Amino acid sequence: MPDIGDYEPVHFIRCHFGDREARKRKYGDNDPRDEFTKVWKCAFEPHPKEDGKETGIVATCGGEIVCLIDCSTGKVMKRFKQEQEQFYTLAWTTLSVQTRLDGRITERKTNILAVAGYNARIFLLHPDQFLCYKQWGDGAPNKTVPQGAYYISDMKFHPHEPVWLFWTPSGPEHDTDIRKLMIFTCEYSILNLVLNVQTNQLIAGTDEGIVAWKLPKEKELVSKSNCKRKKCIEFELPVSDCEVDGLTLVSENIVACKCVEDSCVYIWNLTETLNRATNGTAVVTPLMTLEWKYTKERFIQPSSADGKLVCGDDEGNIWLYNLKQHLKKKPQQLSTELYRPSRPLIMNDVSLSTTGTFLVGVTDNNMVCIWKTTD
Repeated sequence: MPDIGDYEPVHFIRCHFGDREARKRKYGDNDPRDEFTKVWKCAFEPHPKEDGKETGIVATCGGEIVCLIDCSTGKVMKRFKQEQEQFYTLAWTTLSVQTRLDGRITERKTNILAVAGYNARIFLLHPDQFLCYKQWGDGAPNKTVPQGAYYISDMKFHPHEPVWLFWTPSGPEHDTDIRKLMIFTCEYSILNLVLNVQTNQLIAGTDEGIVAWKLPKEKELVSKSNCKRKKCIEFELPVSDCEVDGLTLVSENIVACKCVEDSCVYIWNLTETLNRATNGTAVVTPLMTLEWKYTKERFIQPSSADGKLVCGDDEGNIWLYNLKQHLKKKPQQLSTELYRPSRPLIMNDVSLSTTGTFLVGVTDNNMVCIWKTTD
């Protein structure tokens, strides 16, 4: 397996607050004793002017708090707090905003951060002031779900249509028009989402496996506003009746997924799998089966960047796989375990910067952990 390089720990930060257990124990905001607030998600801020690059700022969410952290200094640059919320997920997008000055119209790029969680409300934050300029959601958009059982566990912006969150946000300087464009229906509970531009598919990990919908063209999406679309493909994984709690794209056409109570991460080619589909079912033949850790814990999400795949586990370990050379070879088993903590904890999410310089992990004991490459 190719060398993954060395990473050294540089910052360990406790900056979230608001889980019910923390409140029950009467911990206050920024209390260093709070080991109960879970941090669920982390994502690097894209550079608004340079495609494929990042700003070095990572967004994290957990409890009632969303943070922006400078990975170089470890400084918490900004915090957003929403009382009585439990933030589970976040997503970045970059929008073009037009402004008029002295009779001239100028256009500039600006980043927007969407966050959501337990109350099924989506908040749009502008990172400069880190203020919420729009929020929406009534807590139960899917009427088939029992009251109180609905929450938002994942969100994705379309990589080539930055205003598609399956709602339509606009820039913070203007009135924001929120329209429901399409409802993607499925009889299973959806845990996570991936958008694949090459095949124009919306792919979802569910409590019964993986399903996908074909995305419509923009004109169809607008003209048939608020219509419903049923799943078009169901994927058969090597393990049956699996709950897919981890799903990510390693490259434009390569998918990585993991299941609860299964000690493997499966790497497979999406296009080749779709080409073999018959009667709405596609059998997944893994290109690689990566050794991972058996666990019953849910919502441990992998991520990828620059040909590397990274995933935490329920003991606080981080598993890092260098897949660049192996994606062109025959199916095989690979594994690399990086970090082992002094005591068990769950690494809920991990994110690798596009250059591989920084690795960020967030845990169930209210920690944001930042490593930096020594290369």
